[in-house]
Amino acid sequence: MLPAMLAGGTGTGLTFVGCTVTGMRDVAPRDSGVAAGLLNTSVQVGSSLGLGALAAIAAMVTRSRLAGHPVAAALTDGYVAGLLAGALLFAAGAVVAICIVNARISPAEAAAR
Repeated sequence: MLPAMLAGGTGTGLTFVGCTVTGMRDVAPRDSGVAAGLLNTSVQVGSSLGLGALAAIAAMVTRSRLAGHPVAAALTDGYVAGLLAGALLFAAGAVVAICIVNARISPAEAAAR
């Protein structure tokens, strides 16, 4: 479990910078405070809803496995289902980000820097 947690933490930490840059790109300086607040609120609400959904998946699988299985095995099956659902969501998000987000610097922007 520790390697998965370390990989998830590292990936999440590296992702936040790119998401913040992409979310704040092309925002007028006078609107930067509102944009940053909206971005941070979206991240917090999305994290809360995602954790709740994954916990619900784990609880449903655990509850369905309790009949006829030891408690430890039912809990393990629930955690596996929840973590697998999270991994699938991360993979889907990566595919969407690769296909949709186009945050390349134009030659004019590069020359201005």
